[in-house]
Amino acid sequence: MNQSTQSHRGFRMTPLAAGMAVVFAVGAFCLPGESGAKVQDPARQALMAKRQELMQSRISGDTVAAAALRTELKALHRDIRGKQARPAVASGAKASLSSLRDTLAQRADLRAQLRETLEAKSLRRLETLRARWADATPARNAAAGSKAVIQVTNCNDDGAGSLRDAVANANTGDEIDLTSLACSTITLTSGGIWVDQDDLTITGPGAGALTIDADENGTVFDFAGTGTLSISGATLTNGYYYDYSGGAIWAKYGDVVLQDATISNSEVFGYSDIGGAAVFAYEGSITLTNSTVTGNDVFAASYDEQSPIASGALVSKYGSITLTDSTVSGNTAYGDGIAVGAGMFAQSVTLNRSTVSGNRAGSAVTPPGPTQQQKATQVPMGSPYLSLGLGGGILSGVASITASTISGNEALAGAGLVALSSLDLVNSTISGNAAYAAAGVIAGADVVTLANSTITANHAMGYAGGMAFKYSEGGSVTMNSTIVSGNTGALAADLMFDPENESLLVIAGAANLVGDAENITLPGDTLAADPLLGALANNGGPTQTHALGAGSPAIDAGNNVAMLATDQRGGVYSRVMGAAADIGAFEVQGGADPGPGPGDYQPAPLNVPTTSAWALGLLGTLLGFFGWRQGWFASTNRRRE
Repeated sequence: MNQSTQSHRGFRMTPLAAGMAVVFAVGAFCLPGESGAKVQDPARQALMAKRQELMQSRISGDTVAAAALRTELKALHRDIRGKQARPAVASGAKASLSSLRDTLAQRADLRAQLRETLEAKSLRRLETLRARWADATPARNAAAGSKAVIQVTNCNDDGAGSLRDAVANANTGDEIDLTSLACSTITLTSGGIWVDQDDLTITGPGAGALTIDADENGTVFDFAGTGTLSISGATLTNGYYYDYSGGAIWAKYGDVVLQDATISNSEVFGYSDIGGAAVFAYEGSITLTNSTVTGNDVFAASYDEQSPIASGALVSKYGSITLTDSTVSGNTAYGDGIAVGAGMFAQSVTLNRSTVSGNRAGSAVTPPGPTQQQKATQVPMGSPYLSLGLGGGILSGVASITASTISGNEALAGAGLVALSSLDLVNSTISGNAAYAAAGVIAGADVVTLANSTITANHAMGYAGGMAFKYSEGGSVTMNSTIVSGNTGALAADLMFDPENESLLVIAGAANLVGDAENITLPGDTLAADPLLGALANNGGPTQTHALGAGSPAIDAGNNVAMLATDQRGGVYSRVMGAAADIGAFEVQGGADPGPGPGDYQPAPLNVPTTSAWALGLLGTLLGFFGWRQGWFASTNRRRE
């Protein structure tokens, strides 16, 4: 058996170009022909026309017309989404995969054109917003160090004492203070709030005490600064943007920081590559602390014979996403083409003591029955939005996951987590994710480190319910004191290596427990017995875990090479109790562990899809894309202009 001779070249294409390559791979995208013909869909044409009318009515200040147009738009939107059929698949897509890869790999001009198109669209949005709010924005006070705290005194949409007026009159570095408001909801009837300061802090009384409601009139905040927009103590809801990314918050150059905040029920809808229903940062990064992002929705429809990419509630196009003590749950990304990273999509993702759960990329799934056999029901081919999905919870280049839980997410592949450059999974749980293949984790990465973690109860109707590896020669996988067991899949339920030839993946490390593996050589001391795991539940700490049952072979059989002070739960839960560390994310504490109670979290029922000939063909081409190491994520050297 020969190892692949391909060298480790990293990921060198931009996310957009790589996303286009995925669509190429599934045969759902075709290069524009000379005619450039459009699909003549009256409903969609009507929606686009109404959006233009709405923009004009807002610019002119005609609020009555704007309200009426908004109602009409909602009806048109529901009509389009209710009638949408599954995407067409070009015949022979799988057979032409290699030639399509070669075509895109050789078309530097096409890749450059795609990047220029995205940049131009981003700048058009910026200029549109500047033109709209120019008259309402006073000249900035340039005095160095003149930072002020500006009080918001009412919940009006605009005028003296309003949030909009306070932001318009603030200088860079100022703080907008909403903590003394007697009211609880600010409704933005005239569109999103334009923030052109380089740095601005907005402080509310608490996410449960103040809601800033965009009322589907636009975003909540459009940030054009080059520094940081910091928002704390507020709920942002009902943001909406048409035909470009950023539902609740849009940032062109700067970073977005949320603390003690919630973003919910926001949406982006359009006919091109779109994402970031909650937050979209084009060149900056996104940081969440003690915050929640839930119920946000990205829908990318096909209009011009192309199949667009729908990506995530949180999207950092050329930056990073960091979560600490936060939750990203119940978000969806879907449409006519490819859906990626429904929870998060970024160059790099870092999780600390956080939960990513119940997110869905694509919708090739059906409700489960009461038994495993009944769960394996055929997906109706007439179902709306049968789009391809990759990375239900997270899709990133670099992923660093610590003391966190990724559970109950869905996608065609990589339902829980997809990491394409490197993966560091420590003291964490991957559980209950559902996909056609590789339900828990896809590591298309060259450097993978797993330590004191638990990957279980993930369900794939194809291969690798737990974790699938795919990387080039020179990569390495190290696994210590980790459980990968109790997952389901038709082939290699727990671990699988998908080689480009007949080589085996040799995993370094020690003291693991693995159910079964395909094309993998495990460390010699690996256990294979049932770990006797309890259900995913509240066993203490900020995230859900699987407790080890009495008599589990994982007890005192692990190691602590990672030098961890606590198990996944943190606090008083020591990492080593007894003769040695337990294998997995949970450490038995000798009677100190709380048992499940009536109010404890229980995971939602899984939607476990089954395979059909149609879906298997698409899955093969989608996953085959990982073999192309010209890949998804790159060091683009793009930050702020």
